[in-house]
Amino acid sequence: MASADEIAVLRIELQGIEPLIWRRVAVRMTMNLLDVHRVLQAAMGWLDSHLWELEASGRRYAMRLPNEPDWNERSEDAKIAMLETIVHGGARRMNYVYDMGDLWEHSIIVER
Repeated sequence: MASADEIAVLRIELQGIEPLIWRRVAVRMTMNLLDVHRVLQAAMGWLDSHLWELEASGRRYAMRLPNEPDWNERSEDAKIAMLETIVHGGARRMNYVYDMGDLWEHSIIVER
């Protein structure tokens, strides 16, 4: 289990655009993936007005939507999933999609 002051440094790269747009953020390992999503939104300047999904080690994570069982069944609850579990499980790269219509794809690299 990560201590409250253990930090992960993430490099976020927006895919399919030239020149490359990227950000580097430092986040607490004890964050859940919903909170990591919120950091990604702020870092990239997105407005958090679309659906999103984060994939790591072959598993998908997203927010839960009331009365949307099809959406909820396709991924795990990002509010429960913890960054430390994913990173300590060996994931060094994640994929994040924001806006399921426009498919803004991001690569997230765990730098440390």
